[in-house]
Amino acid sequence: EAKYLADSKGTQYFETSAKAPDVEELFTNIVIPPPPPTKPETVAHEKIVEAFIEMDKDGDGKISVGELQEATGMTTEEAVDLMNQIDTNNDGELSFEELKAAVEVPAQELDGKALAATIKEEVATGSSKLSSTPCLMVVAVGDLSPAQESYKSVQTKAAEKCGIDVRHVELPHSASTAEIVHFIQLLGDDRAVDAILVALPLPSHVDSPAVLAAIPASKDVDGASPSSQADLNPQVALEVASAQGRPHFAACTALACMALLQAVPDLALRGSTVAVVGATGAVGFPLSLLLLQAGATVVSCHVDTRDPAKFCRDCDVVVTCVGKVGLVKGDWVKPGAVVIDVGINAGPDGGIVGDVAFDEVVMALGAAGHITPVPGGVGPVTTAILMRQTLRAAIFHRIQELSNLARMSEDME
Repeated sequence: EAKYLADSKGTQYFETSAKAPDVEELFTNIVIPPPPPTKPETVAHEKIVEAFIEMDKDGDGKISVGELQEATGMTTEEAVDLMNQIDTNNDGELSFEELKAAVEVPAQELDGKALAATIKEEVATGSSKLSSTPCLMVVAVGDLSPAQESYKSVQTKAAEKCGIDVRHVELPHSASTAEIVHFIQLLGDDRAVDAILVALPLPSHVDSPAVLAAIPASKDVDGASPSSQADLNPQVALEVASAQGRPHFAACTALACMALLQAVPDLALRGSTVAVVGATGAVGFPLSLLLLQAGATVVSCHVDTRDPAKFCRDCDVVVTCVGKVGLVKGDWVKPGAVVIDVGINAGPDGGIVGDVAFDEVVMALGAAGHITPVPGGVGPVTTAILMRQTLRAAIFHRIQELSNLARMSEDME
């Protein structure tokens, strides 16, 4: 219908006998499907992108009931019912954002406060049955930091609920290693003291290993002394303690991590792969050994580990105890994994945050995953475990006293 014409100047143009289409109407009828996101935010997000592209057979940027039915194997009735539940704008089709909102469900939070409350109730019951109140001595050297002051208050409140007498002693900053060791030895000999905890870190001039080594094994409720840590060796675990008839103590924070993992439904540590990020520290080292005892395969990540994210991605559990804000990100974990965040750091708004980029990781884990919040996760359980360890030490010492009395009675006869 169209033909070239030329005006007087020779300029060519089209002339058509057909009516020219309305431009606005023309572009209204053109469907340009919106492209799915090209830069996935997390591993889970990437999987949603892949699923959307696979389900969108005609490439129009929407998923119809038929496409949903074909992808899921549902009946027509089931597909229509599901569409009605997640089609938020009621147009009979699913956009990428609607699918994302339907399947991208955050991980479940492990409630450390609830678990701590249960432990403290058990401790309170046990304490009430003893002839005398269990006593925990907490020794600090120098002025307490704000974090130590806060922990002191937490310990005091927990002890009150558990029926435990907690006493805080603050030695001067100038105290020498020999003076501190001597004081610890006095507490070790004091039959009225059941448990000893040294607040760390100690001043730089103090030989910390020497101080911790002075804590008697039966009173070392945080598993800080070399002898307590040696007992964690999977080859000889509990043998030394059993031979001496005393309880075996591990670090309270490491035990808190184990307690939280044991509270995860359907998680069997035996055979699971666990990444410990910060594996050589005061928490990571004993925790790694406890996990080995439980039959887990432990992947140890430390300051010299190249690309720790690569090692964490395929693990069933990731525990981080580094002390670095936002270290563990969404692409470090797989959907359905368990993340235990031991980190305690000052957040940008002055609050407390962990090592995990929480908002990102909680979505990457998905509905089948579990994660501890900070605060409210490992911290409360650690304090409760400290109270339970103190009770165990007190029970051991009461049994010792009874045994000594029995022997004295036999000697007198």
